[in-house]
Amino acid sequence: MLKIKKNNPLVIFSTLIVFLIVLHSIGLLAPLEDFLLSATKPLTVRLYDWGTNFRSSYQQRYDRQVLQTKVQQLEKLVNTLTVANSRCLEINASNQKLRSILKLKSTHHFQTITATIIAKQLRLGNRGDLIIDRGRQSGLRPGLAIINSQGIIIGKIMEVKNTSAIACLSTNINCKLAAAVQNQTLTQGVTSGNLGLTIQMNFIPQSEKLKLGEMIITSGLENEIPRGLLIGKISQIHQSSNAVWQTATIQPLINFDNLTIVSIVIPQ
Repeated sequence: MLKIKKNNPLVIFSTLIVFLIVLHSIGLLAPLEDFLLSATKPLTVRLYDWGTNFRSSYQQRYDRQVLQTKVQQLEKLVNTLTVANSRCLEINASNQKLRSILKLKSTHHFQTITATIIAKQLRLGNRGDLIIDRGRQSGLRPGLAIINSQGIIIGKIMEVKNTSAIACLSTNINCKLAAAVQNQTLTQGVTSGNLGLTIQMNFIPQSEKLKLGEMIITSGLENEIPRGLLIGKISQIHQSSNAVWQTATIQPLINFDNLTIVSIVIPQ
């Protein structure tokens, strides 16, 4: 028969537990329990607060990370949609310009070659020279006129390479065009750029009567540029009694900064 030793630690511990349970059940341990609860209260409160703060901090960190992830995802989505919208707007604008160019071809008696502006060369005192993606391989040569989708001349070809060309703007001081006033006498002159902002028409005889708002066109005296391409309109008239010539300031009818697609005029 199995014998249990009296001094067995397990027996002693079990007996002690049973004894404490009996004392707790009859209420004899209440004063001791109250004393221990009061003595350990600061520690338990501190531990509870620490646990609460830890859970709250962890939850806030988790919520912040989730929120930041969602914000980043939304920012990427907005950027993607913005790029897509920008491309759609650019394609739509290009299509409108191409439709205008096709309409222009059907109403004028000259051929045109469509080109895209790929760069602009800035020079001191000038608005700049355009670089287009057409060149000698497309049949371009120096002196040809460049127009926008409405048929307004914006400049002419100055230098041609195999697959590209440089064109001066009509506001460039080095860009000279044989011009005429659309009046009864068809006043002749030569235009050149003025500080890259406006156009100056020079060599106008003093005897000619000019009016503000009169339109200036190409005169057709240049072999490569046909007559009738619109340059701009007279905004100022400069006369001097001692001068042989009078001059006129020509206001361009377009914003040169908005140019993206142009046409090169090929005279027939």
